Amino acid sequence: MSVTRIVWSREAARAFVTPAVYATLVIFAAASAGCFVAALQFGEGGFWSLPALWTLSVGLTLPVLAAMATMRLFAGERSAGTLTSLLTVPAPEREILMGKYLAALGTVLLGLAGAIVPWLLLRRALPYGMPPITTLTGPLLVLCLQALSLTALGTLASVLARQSWSAAAGTMLTVMAAALIWGACARFFPEVRGRAPLFPFLIELLDAASGRIALSSLVMHGSLTWGLLFASKRLLEARTWH
Repeated sequence: MSVTRIVWSREAARAFVTPAVYATLVIFAAASAGCFVAALQFGEGGFWSLPALWTLSVGLTLPVLAAMATMRLFAGERSAGTLTSLLTVPAPEREILMGKYLAALGTVLLGLAGAIVPWLLLRRALPYGMPPITTLTGPLLVLCLQALSLTALGTLASVLARQSWSAAAGTMLTVMAAALIWGACARFFPEVRGRAPLFPFLIELLDAASGRIALSSLVMHGSLTWGLLFASKRLLEARTWH
């Protein structure tokens, strides 16, 4: 059995016997469902499609889920004093990292699966007023790609942080800072505004809700995930967290 699988099994087993993961999933489900209901109320009679409203509701709350799912990966080990013993195991740091990353990614994907429930309930209550669940195939695919990047970002924040709460805060602040920087560039640089007036994560969600999925999304999230995990691995190898 590989070290990655052992670490993944350890993390998954430990996660689902504590209330933290369940609280994370409940908070995300409540936040995404609340955003969806609010969007339905404010968007009634507008030009927004139902898949677009659901996609944006889930996409805007996805960073919160990723931050909560990853904040304890390494920061929790550090605060408990077990990180040193974990990294002295005769195994490559990349395998330990991947095991923890995949466990957190599983939690995030489980949260995304749960976010479909409000749509199914509305579909059952209004069988002729709601589009079929298959209309969410594209949005779910893009949300899964974003989950890869956001979970990798949360993993890096957990490697850098000394406390779990600071890892979660670092993940959220990084996402918000990226959106603000992009918005500032779009405002002051016409060439940026002409090519992408909105944050790329939002653009690809809206495109997916209308049935368009670009290859650039796969390339972007694949590159982001690889780069963030590579940086995490190098930090663990260098032991810069002491």
